[in-house]
Amino acid sequence: MKKFNTLSSRLTLAFLLVGILGIVLVTTLHTRSTRTEFERFVTERRGHGFDDEWGLHDDDFPPHVGRPQSERLFLRNVVRASVLRATGAVVAALLVGAVLSRGLTQPIRALTAATQRMADGELGTQVAVSGRRDEIGRLATSFNKMSADLAQSSQKRQQMTADIAHDLRTPLTILRGYMDGIRDGTVENSPQVIDIMYEEVTHLEHLVNDLRTLSLADAGQLSLDKQPIHPRSLLERTGLAYIMQAEQKGLAFRIEADDALPEIHVDVERMTQVLNNLVSNALRFTAQGEIVLSAKLQDGAVLLRVRDMGQGISADALPHIFDRFYRTDTSRTRSADGVASSGLGLAIVQAVVKAHGGQIEVTSTADAINSGTQFTIVL
Repeated sequence: MKKFNTLSSRLTLAFLLVGILGIVLVTTLHTRSTRTEFERFVTERRGHGFDDEWGLHDDDFPPHVGRPQSERLFLRNVVRASVLRATGAVVAALLVGAVLSRGLTQPIRALTAATQRMADGELGTQVAVSGRRDEIGRLATSFNKMSADLAQSSQKRQQMTADIAHDLRTPLTILRGYMDGIRDGTVENSPQVIDIMYEEVTHLEHLVNDLRTLSLADAGQLSLDKQPIHPRSLLERTGLAYIMQAEQKGLAFRIEADDALPEIHVDVERMTQVLNNLVSNALRFTAQGEIVLSAKLQDGAVLLRVRDMGQGISADALPHIFDRFYRTDTSRTRSADGVASSGLGLAIVQAVVKAHGGQIEVTSTADAINSGTQFTIVL
């Protein structure tokens, strides 16, 4: 039955059915009408006294007389009946063809109407597929997915715009407040005030840089300067940057990587940024225990892991942690270096890892105490 799951095969079958129907109707009706008229003609000829087998010999009529009345009537009736039956067969075939074509074109009209509604701004419009498996069915399925993705993308874009405005407004409001106070003389231009203003400017700078990185990644223009490096050396770069902060919080900080691991070709600066973001999150959410950076070889791929013993991520939040500007309530805090979270860190992590042709996975359980979270980068 798969050969009839294409639109071309269905159209061919429909035309074939209409043609066969027309032939059958014309043949049947013409045969019946001809037989009826012929029997009537024979009866009338016999009524004139011709007692041969059929009474149809032309020698019984003088040449100048022409065709007898009964024969002319017979021919006229046959022609008229043929025309009427053929007309009826054509009309019937047209009706059947109209019904078949309506069934075939109805989903196309539905797609056209849905496309028009989308053009008018009704994103998310769906078309009933009705279990079709032909080209129209696949087109409707693709249209529904495209429409749903566009609606979701539009919603995320609106939310992202609102989040960007919020994240820009907060530090700008603080900066303007202090600057107005210093200008009016109500706030003393002290080192403490300068530190606060510097901190907000740093937050703005981080936000702009993060947005630029994501913009380049979306456009496929995120430049990578790949160099060979041993996984342990890559992990130690991040370890040296955060080991003091871990000790200040009373956390153990360990690096586990076999020296026999092969080198990996990555953009060292960007991959260090990835690991820094992951470790920064681990420090933010881990109150006790340890943070472990590890590397191992598995199925021909190098796995880089960042594991903590923090509070974990809830099952509801886990599918969204790589979404831009997605933040749980507890993540709206300052990081270990005093910079507020922008909600873009994990989105950048995912974008950079994908740009390297890798993937990132996360496992976490928020129900158990100190269950922690583990991020795995597969290169």
